[in-house]
Amino acid sequence: MQLRSHLAPRMRGFSLIELMITLTVVGILLLIAVPNFQTWIANSKARTVAEALQNDLRLAQATAMTQGRRTVLVLTNSSNFPTQPAAVAATNPATNASYWYVQTIPSTLALGNGEVPIPVDSSPVGTTTGVTITTVGLLGGVPVNAVCFNSLGRQTAASGTNVPPDDVPAGANCVVQSTQFNIAPPVGGNRTLAVQVSAGGTVRACDPNFTQLQQPFGC
Repeated sequence: MQLRSHLAPRMRGFSLIELMITLTVVGILLLIAVPNFQTWIANSKARTVAEALQNDLRLAQATAMTQGRRTVLVLTNSSNFPTQPAAVAATNPATNASYWYVQTIPSTLALGNGEVPIPVDSSPVGTTTGVTITTVGLLGGVPVNAVCFNSLGRQTAASGTNVPPDDVPAGANCVVQSTQFNIAPPVGGNRTLAVQVSAGGTVRACDPNFTQLQQPFGC
């Protein structure tokens, strides 16, 4: 039997030039994709913080309504979250903050009965992710470092005197007004988001790059 090896197809791989061209093209695509991916990651961090802040504002509101006692969300630059009432006064409320927490406020009807603030939730943000939060008072309002809700789910005023009935953390100021929290992404991001809370208690996330007349999701 005569072998017909000459009929078998020739097997060949990539040449060095072809391999170099392929690697060059892949490198160019990576240079284009990596910055976009980094921007997406940074913007995602800001979106995560915005969603968390919106959820905790609604948690404070729901706690006030279900428990029938005023509840406050406090912005702070301290990572010493008040796991116990005694630690509340050391949280350093701040308008441009990296953290926040939620706690109840003692009732005016319970003065002298030993009622104390109850921590509801605490959420570390900002410092660990590079996200920053700044507050803006809308409609002529002033920047605040805390938002207080009453049993009707509306905002209520309180000052940080640590003296009942305004027994919110020292330095905190709750004002009945519409407030916007601007959440800026870390370095590399390009999209700032916002969370608004109205005087009546409506809480919503929005995009400050648009108005509501331009887009439903605008601020």
